[in-house]
Amino acid sequence: MSSVTSVFVVVGDSGDGAAEEVAPKVAEAVAEVIRETAVNPDAAAHLPVISNSGDGDHPLQGGSKPGGGAVIWFAWNYGRPVDLEQRLQERGFENITVWSQHELHGSRPRVTSW
Repeated sequence: MSSVTSVFVVVGDSGDGAAEEVAPKVAEAVAEVIRETAVNPDAAAHLPVISNSGDGDHPLQGGSKPGGGAVIWFAWNYGRPVDLEQRLQERGFENITVWSQHELHGSRPRVTSW
């Protein structure tokens, strides 16, 4: 039986720059953590970064400038969200929210922000 955890890592604007600029760095840190536990060495080769200001995306709010934000969304087999949160904090990333939920037994989502 698999043990998959759905994970969203939400990146907001911070002192390090706009979320759209910081999110790829966060995605690489996420990939490092996943690779440490993965059976498949190609795991996390291409984590999708979805941005509020992506090319061709229409902002949902009014005004001419979309709000800053990006999300990295993935499913993690035998995921360890606590380890992920710790690594991102150690790297000094700010304005991050990690939402995770295990697929089995109707567990409640875990949400951590800093």
